[in-house]
Amino acid sequence: MYKHILVAVDLDEKAPLLIAKAQQLAALGGAKVTVLNVIEILANLYVGDDWLGGGVNVAELQADLLTQREKQLQELLETLPGVFGLQRQGSPATVIRECATEIDASVIVVGTHGRHGLELLLGSISNGVLHGTPCDVLAVKI
Repeated sequence: MYKHILVAVDLDEKAPLLIAKAQQLAALGGAKVTVLNVIEILANLYVGDDWLGGGVNVAELQADLLTQREKQLQELLETLPGVFGLQRQGSPATVIRECATEIDASVIVVGTHGRHGLELLLGSISNGVLHGTPCDVLAVKI
């Protein structure tokens, strides 16, 4: 049976569905549940020329995004007693795999979109998690 479940969420309206699925799985064997939110680094984002003074401060944008997501994650965790939360920055698929190794997860729960073909079915992040993951992956259609 699984001992530690890692749930990767975007903190959108579908997050509770993924977490509920993980909690159902955890209830079968008393597993611990950790919710992970990964924020992509915006350093490579094209924000336009600043020659008219209208450019965007990417560092400020990243900091605002981090603050907003931290608040969202904390609010979500307040409704989920016994569920742990992590927030990281980087390439989502890579960070999810690294975090699974770090916390010794026995399964990763990710959302799928149900489109066409394997990559579209799973999404590029879910598909990326599958390759080189240290444990089982449960893809939940959302």
